Order: sequence, then C-alpha cells, then structure tokens
Amino acid sequence: MVHTAGKDNSYIGFPCLSHISLQLDRDRRVHAAALYRSHFMFERAYGNYLGLGRLLAYIAQQAELACGSLTVVAGHARLDGPITQLRPLLTGTGRLAA
Repeated sequence: MVHTAGKDNSYIGFPCLSHISLQLDRDRRVHAAALYRSHFMFERAYGNYLGLGRLLAYIAQQAELACGSLTVVAGHARLDGPITQLRPLLTGTGRLAA
C-alpha cells in the first residue's frame, strides 16, 4: 500500500507496529519483542508474525547468533471476521469488553 500525504487520511491502513526490541541472552540467542498499538488478530496477524519471525531469523543469521523467541504484544486486539467463525475460539472465555 502506498500512502499519499495530504490525501490518504484513513487510519485503517496505517501500520500499527510501534517498536521492536531485541535482547541477547547468555547462550548467544537473540530474542525479539514487538509492540503493536492496535492489531487485527485474524486478518493480518499471521502475515505480521511471519514477517517478524523472518526478520528475527535474518538478524540472528547476520550476527551469527542463534534465533530465540518472538513475543508480540497488542495494546488493542481487534477480533475481525464473522463472529460465527470466532465463537468456537471464544468458548469458555469470559465476556470480552465491547
């Protein structure tokens, strides 16, 4: 997607990844933590996680380190998609905030 300043003022397509933090542990593994301000949990999550995982693997390879864990935090998780498809995933959970 290409953003045109002054013309494209929609927030829906705005990237919500705030930052990525990297940490090197004693075993020479590099770990990553990513923070999203807002995140579509079904529509975009897999692609975003796949991209972050590939970035972590690339950084580890280039730095000649082992690849560690990836942790993703979403400040506002959006449950997108038809509710009928989400109901089985939510069975047994408490009421979600509206």
